[in-house]
Amino acid sequence: MTTTTTTATERVEELTVRFLDGQADAAEREELANLIEGDAGARAIHLGLIEVEVVLRGGRPAEVAPAVMEQIARERADRAVKG
Repeated sequence: MTTTTTTATERVEELTVRFLDGQADAAEREELANLIEGDAGARAIHLGLIEVEVVLRGGRPAEVAPAVMEQIARERADRAVKG
C-alpha cells in the first residue's frame, strides 16, 4: 500500500467517524462525499465503518441517520447487480 493510499484511507476513516459522531461540519461532509464518490475502495471503507456502527448500536438501523441507511442500501443494491 502506498503512502497516498494510506493517507486517503486514514482520511476517509477519520471523516467517517466524525460523521457518525455528528461532529463533521459541512466542509468535512462534502470532503467525505467527494472521497467516496469516485473511489470504490474509499466507499467500501466508509460503508464498512457504518455497518460496524449499526452493529455496535445493537443492530437497530433506525438509530442511524436515514441518509446513511439509504447509502448502505444503494451500495448493497449495486453489489447485488454487479454480482
